[in-house]
Amino acid sequence: MGIGLRESLKGLALSTLLVAGAAAGVACGGDDDDNNNTSSSGSSGSSGSSGSSGSSGSSGSSGTIPDGGTPDTGTPDTGPTQQAATPTFTPAAGTYTSAQSVVIASATANATIHYTTDGTNPTPASVVYANPIAVATTTTIRAIAVAPGLATSPVASATFTINIPPGTTAPVDFAPPSGQYNNPVAVGLATSTAPSLSSVASRAFVCMVPRS
Repeated sequence: MGIGLRESLKGLALSTLLVAGAAAGVACGGDDDDNNNTSSSGSSGSSGSSGSSGSSGSSGSSGTIPDGGTPDTGTPDTGPTQQAATPTFTPAAGTYTSAQSVVIASATANATIHYTTDGTNPTPASVVYANPIAVATTTTIRAIAVAPGLATSPVASATFTINIPPGTTAPVDFAPPSGQYNNPVAVGLATSTAPSLSSVASRAFVCMVPRS
């Protein structure tokens, strides 16, 4: 009876130890899971932070785009190139009854004017204007202005139509003058209008040759 009781107590003690050990194992396992969850959460947070930061940095370094939608290249906009002022003519183009002296000018300071009178457009290699141009017959003048740092001006053109009305020729002079001569004479005709056709003139020359 004493031996059976001792065996029972040993069995009970062993069962108690096994139950306690199992409980301790469950508690340890729960802690490990919590630690794992904590590590995953921390890793996930770091990863998220790193991804967000990287994306933000990449976006910030891609350059700015203005409202117009064109990337800013950093090149300054100098605007359109300015041109030299278009030359002007004095007198203005038109029809005249006498020869004209044409002056060409440009409002651009230090501009050089080039011109033509043969119907072609001038270039920087054309004749340089220096003095008024004498126009005695119908002529078209074309001109441009060239200045340092500026684009060549547009071509200016002016046509001068010269219509000189016919005048009255000077009278015809006779030499010798009309009169009575005793011998045959050679008569010369002349006019101060040249070149021209003399107007019709008539003079009487009477030669009185005495009879022998």
